[in-house]
Amino acid sequence: GHSEQYRSFPSDSRSFETQGYMATSGYEYGSEPYVWYHTSHDSLYRLSMPLAAEVTKMAVATLASLAVAPGAPAGFQLRDAGNGSSLEARWQANAEPDLAGYKLLWGTAAGIYNDSVTVGLATSHRIDGLQPDTCYYAIVVARDSDGFEGGPSAEASATPRLLPLPPDSLRAMPFRFGMN
Repeated sequence: GHSEQYRSFPSDSRSFETQGYMATSGYEYGSEPYVWYHTSHDSLYRLSMPLAAEVTKMAVATLASLAVAPGAPAGFQLRDAGNGSSLEARWQANAEPDLAGYKLLWGTAAGIYNDSVTVGLATSHRIDGLQPDTCYYAIVVARDSDGFEGGPSAEASATPRLLPLPPDSLRAMPFRFGMN
């Protein structure tokens, strides 16, 4: 599988991300590194204006894409299915009229998702084939009919256990000669 990571590069944007804002940043790589980055010589006249124009176009295109992309799914939960190798994922439906479906992503490290599945318009999915007693982290993202992908839900984690789940609707009712 492929690895998807929803984190910004460790730069000026990281402080925004740690406060819960979605953030990203970029860094120029190439044969001519910008050696004045974050120094007292970092000045407008040293920048490449053609590169700055391309970065600006990219930023505007990204903001336009985000403006029409679906919102992040709310209420994401991940729970043990009780068989040692499965987890149950659930989330609330998005309200966008052009919603095409959801993509569920998971992995064994927070923020890094090595596996994914597209689930259509369903708002739940059972992830099978997992390792018992291993903590998994997951998110879900919404996609619209134009292929735009929205931001990720809040991350959730759970561990598939070999122990059966306890009953979730057990009630005891006293009566004259005992309990029902």
